[in-house]
Amino acid sequence: MGLSPDRKNWMSGLNPEKIQVNQIENRRVCHGILVTYNIDVVIKDIKRFLSETQSEIIILEIRTECGHQDPPEFETYLVEQLGDFLIHQDEHVFGKTIAELLPKRIICVWKPRKSPHPKPGSPLWSAGYLKDNWIDTDLPSTKFESNLKHLSEQPPVSSRKFFYRVENTVTPQPNNPVLVRGTRVIDIRVQENRRVCHGILVTYNIDVVIKDIKRFLSETQSEIIILEIRTECGHQDPPEFETYLVEQLGDFLIHQDEHVFGKTIAELLPKRIICVWKPRKSPHPKPGSPLWSAGYLKDNWIDTDLPSTKFESNLKHLSEQPPVSSRKFFYRVENTVTPQPNNPVVCVKPVTKRIHKYARLFITQCFSRGFADRLQIFSTDFIDEDFVDACVGVTHARVEGKA
Repeated sequence: MGLSPDRKNWMSGLNPEKIQVNQIENRRVCHGILVTYNIDVVIKDIKRFLSETQSEIIILEIRTECGHQDPPEFETYLVEQLGDFLIHQDEHVFGKTIAELLPKRIICVWKPRKSPHPKPGSPLWSAGYLKDNWIDTDLPSTKFESNLKHLSEQPPVSSRKFFYRVENTVTPQPNNPVLVRGTRVIDIRVQENRRVCHGILVTYNIDVVIKDIKRFLSETQSEIIILEIRTECGHQDPPEFETYLVEQLGDFLIHQDEHVFGKTIAELLPKRIICVWKPRKSPHPKPGSPLWSAGYLKDNWIDTDLPSTKFESNLKHLSEQPPVSSRKFFYRVENTVTPQPNNPVVCVKPVTKRIHKYARLFITQCFSRGFADRLQIFSTDFIDEDFVDACVGVTHARVEGKA
């Protein structure tokens, strides 16, 4: 019998008498650094799937996220929710066929941080039964070769008493080379525990960003950075965050002073960072402060996923600004569009890429419509070299008096 064309029931086309559990594909649900819905949603979805199928076996790995505490009485919760389907922890399972395990259909591996781990005979399985050799890298070739090496060191599937996972993934690194590529204005959002975030995406501590910026400055001589840091919507300001920023960046900070807009880079050096701090409830930086207040970095952002709407809105609002040479604030144009809940595509990257190809056209339109002298900060998501080249080209032409 061939494989069933129904992806939802692909195992139904196989002979359950001949398939061993340790040959089943790992269907682990994973959210990584995303903070999303309650685990109840996942459990409900799994139970619905099992009710609609007959012989599908699931390996469900649940772990407490790094930096968090174990949910109280979570093992009890899992057993209560999934008990009817749970295959108990028993090494003899690795020698059985699916037919011998049915109607039990879930191997649930529970990996707490501090709570007791499941014991032999438990409805849940302990961490040692699902192994891997994960390495933290964003280099595909490094991960590829590491995966091959570690897999070659494992015993054959037919003889081992655990599941072994190969992760065909690479991981974003905090030392992303946006500064090296040419980016000079950085938008950072933080939450109350000083972790960098954007919407529901929560990543590393702000210390990582600060360290990366300081390293970049130590490797360059006259690069000026505008660092915008704001408290993310729906979160509280990190305690004493202004003091923290001044302590970390003090040697590089250009103090809040409108006379800065009339100076050259040579007159500002060795100070090299204009840090705009936008808290939600904490006091805003005052004139003369090492940090700058929100009013010195303006934009007219609109919430749309339509490139043409954003494009024309950007042109309209930019045309209403005073020329760069006469204004006492920075003005940002965002070459971005934003996923909308009523659109089937809700991932940021494929949506915002719709407008990326119009970046050079936007710059051209600024010149043809007669207000290129207003364009100062042009920003985008998922920055690439072509975008930077276009921006640097305009800047260079201005310095040379050609634009």
